[in-house]
Amino acid sequence: MSQPTFGSIEAAFYFFSVFRKRPVATLWLSLWSVVPIVALHVSALAYLPTLVQADPGQLSSRLPAMGLIWLGGMVSMVAIYAAWLRLLVREEPLKLVPIGIGADELRLLATAFLWTLIFMGFGLVFMLGLGVLGGGIIMVLGEGVSVGLSILLGALIFPLYLWLIVRLYPVYALSILERKIVGLSGWQASQGVFWPSLGALAIMMGCFAVIEIVIAIILMPTIFVFGPEIVAGNVPDIQGMIELAGPVTVAFVALGMLVLVWLIGFAMGPSAYIALWHVRRQQSLDLPSVSTSARRSKMTGAQQGKALDIAMKNQESTMQTPSKPPASASSFVGDIPRNYDEGLGPHIFIDYARDISARAAKLGGQRVLELAAGTGIVSRQLRNELPADADLLITDLNPPMLTIASQKFQNDEAVSFAPVNAMETGLENGSADLMVCQFGVMFFPDKVASFREARRVLEPGGHYLFNVWGPIESNPFSQVASDTAAALYPDDPPGFYKVPFGYHNIKQVTADLTEAGFANICHDVVTVDKTVEDWALFARGLVLGNPLIEEIRQRGGHTPEEAVELLTEALIRRFGEAPSAMPLEAIVFEAKSPD
Repeated sequence: MSQPTFGSIEAAFYFFSVFRKRPVATLWLSLWSVVPIVALHVSALAYLPTLVQADPGQLSSRLPAMGLIWLGGMVSMVAIYAAWLRLLVREEPLKLVPIGIGADELRLLATAFLWTLIFMGFGLVFMLGLGVLGGGIIMVLGEGVSVGLSILLGALIFPLYLWLIVRLYPVYALSILERKIVGLSGWQASQGVFWPSLGALAIMMGCFAVIEIVIAIILMPTIFVFGPEIVAGNVPDIQGMIELAGPVTVAFVALGMLVLVWLIGFAMGPSAYIALWHVRRQQSLDLPSVSTSARRSKMTGAQQGKALDIAMKNQESTMQTPSKPPASASSFVGDIPRNYDEGLGPHIFIDYARDISARAAKLGGQRVLELAAGTGIVSRQLRNELPADADLLITDLNPPMLTIASQKFQNDEAVSFAPVNAMETGLENGSADLMVCQFGVMFFPDKVASFREARRVLEPGGHYLFNVWGPIESNPFSQVASDTAAALYPDDPPGFYKVPFGYHNIKQVTADLTEAGFANICHDVVTVDKTVEDWALFARGLVLGNPLIEEIRQRGGHTPEEAVELLTEALIRRFGEAPSAMPLEAIVFEAKSPD
């Protein structure tokens, strides 16, 4: 497992990768970005005749209006920048009015002000130093030598300015991504990738220059139309300008402005890429890789029978401890397994099932134990990927889940099933050489105890492969589901979704595995851009396919079907009409039982 790679080409053209995924949102934002720019230009042009024809001695009276135009321009550009960055780094859904003034814009403005002060301070120190040094050189060597050395010092200081620009470039995207004013922590985003970042900026600026030249050619007619009039001091009003220019020139200007706002998004692209890459890197500890070691043997029927006995005893007493999953969080019974399999399986589980099964196959296990198998979404992929002679024991705390899982296999396939409590499996020491668990560890009430049990069941040198969901912010569907449930019961919001998305701290998981005795721990952050074809089906899974339905029934006042309908509408508002995409993020961990 390695850190995410940084690509200069990908960074330079990140804007266009977002455009390919969300062309409608990008075009809509482009059109809206034109609005404040047009308003600003109209205001300036309306004021231009008065300014040009004013007596030079009266220009001071025009300063307040000029200041308001300048302030309006600054606010407009901050609003446009924030809107583009929201699209680029948060992948927020399409809004009817995507540009406005809110917390994001204020944070962006404060961040810009902070870094402007740093730039000014840097320049001031340089100028003072240059003045003192230049004055000393003049006194000693004469004015001619001083001019030459000043030019040389200026050439030497340029790389420092360039370094400062590159290092600070991602701070604006980080401000939007992290929803805070980014101070000195912004330096970390470009730490160690100065040259790739510089390469991305160079590529982007080169393309930027070419496009600017094209825009200048497109707008060339306006120069010939208005240039002589402005020089002569005969600046017409807005209506006169339109009449003077004609429809063709006006169309050129409109096209130029549309391309201009595209350039704003394009220019924000590398900043967004670096910020996102930085977040991925922060989630990677770059720990040692895992080697493979396996000895072949069989899981006996007696071991499976003992596991069945223990699981049945623990079936009704599931995980009740303070600050741990609620009693219902791991209880997938009744109709939940069917809705889980049909509503959640194809939308959030299948892609990660393929990923973790492919990783398991590379480890070469022969006695494979799957924990918290659910309805067999991973189990089916595992059996497809593992060697034909490998044994696969499929387990889950809830027998109804295993009932559906068993229906995905033929009678002659080398699989067996047992209801097993991951906290106390009942299997003998060293009875497996590979354990796999997809999105189950988060529900275990004592993570370290579950890891100790896993290490006991694994033979020396065996591997534990599992994944957990990333933070709820990186899986926005869960935030939508949680917010919808909370809106139904504002005084007593259901807490189910805090459980599956509450164990994503990589350092904490690594520390828990280490405490349990595992070694060679490594991880990988896996993101998926999932296209959803049916939001209603997905909403049914999110409400009826997990214990959230029981929390709704216990509180009363609303039916689960009402919750499904409200959630469907919320998902469509958040991600757009189907088919549309939503981002997913999970973290895969690999750990080795010491030899």
